[in-house]
Amino acid sequence: MDNIISNTELCVLQYFWKSNEPQSFSQIFEYFNTTGGKDWKKQTLNTFLLRLTKKGYLKKEYQNHKRLYSPTITLEEYNRQYARQVVDESFHSSLTSFISAFTGNQKISAEEKEELMEYLKGL
Repeated sequence: MDNIISNTELCVLQYFWKSNEPQSFSQIFEYFNTTGGKDWKKQTLNTFLLRLTKKGYLKKEYQNHKRLYSPTITLEEYNRQYARQVVDESFHSSLTSFISAFTGNQKISAEEKEELMEYLKGL
């Protein structure tokens, strides 16, 4: 799965994660052009759906002569993959370097330290 997606592609995926059921092209198009605040042409939406399908984030199934789209990955799985990608690419796979950058080399609170220690003990 190609982890690199645009902000707009992520927006489309978020729509699917909230919907919890397969969506037809017309349902998706209507949502983004009304509630979603976009002014997309059909070809624009089709391009995003095609890209997400090729990247492995969406699957397309046919039911009663309608194309239905659904995500192949949950929000939690996406976040995990994205976090791993950031650590791998920006911090040379060093979780310590990531935490150091994240905290700005500042001390973390006792509560945060305890929470982190408990998490690490569970691994």
